[in-house]
Amino acid sequence: MEIRRILNWLNLARASLARLPDFLNWLLSAIEPLIVLGITVSVSYGAWCLIMPEANGRQARILALMKGINDNWKAALVLLVPLFYRTIRIFLEQAEEAMGVKRPLKGDAQPGTRGKD
Repeated sequence: MEIRRILNWLNLARASLARLPDFLNWLLSAIEPLIVLGITVSVSYGAWCLIMPEANGRQARILALMKGINDNWKAALVLLVPLFYRTIRIFLEQAEEAMGVKRPLKGDAQPGTRGKD
């Protein structure tokens, strides 16, 4: 009787874990545009502050911030590459299909060959 309850619990856990990738894909598709929107607003605001300086020193603060970003660009690269990897990979796959230059996968046999012997 106890083993049946444990097996039932494991089946329920497995079913809930099977839905987890769908939830993570949904979460990623919801968060990515928000991050891109935030970066766009930040860059636009920074450019506006540099173009339209004010007397309260906002331009000096923005320049100090830009110097800090310039000094630590490698940290930003480490954060941005994993963040946009999925988006860039999907874009490149669609571009390959549109241009007709899609390469076969490693395990696929080439047309006119017999495959692995």
